[in-house]
Amino acid sequence: MKQLIITEKPSVAINIAIQTFFQEQIICVSLLRKTSNIINQIAQKVNSTDKIYDNEIKEIQNHKSKLWKKINQIVLLVTELNT
Repeated sequence: MKQLIITEKPSVAINIAIQTFFQEQIICVSLLRKTSNIINQIAQKVNSTDKIYDNEIKEIQNHKSKLWKKINQIVLLVTELNT
């Protein structure tokens, strides 16, 4: 029985998918850092003034929404890579 030796390089499509996956991860980490910074700034303000405003809550919710959208895109991409 002959042994099968694969010498072909991974396909271009796989390489593109992997690059896209890493780019999406970088964006996700960036969004997470921004969201964390905003939450920390608001927390410091609340601690010093005992007040929080609706626009600050909405800003946190907006960043959370963007972050979850990006995470869902990454999950979809990983799912596509596994099929």
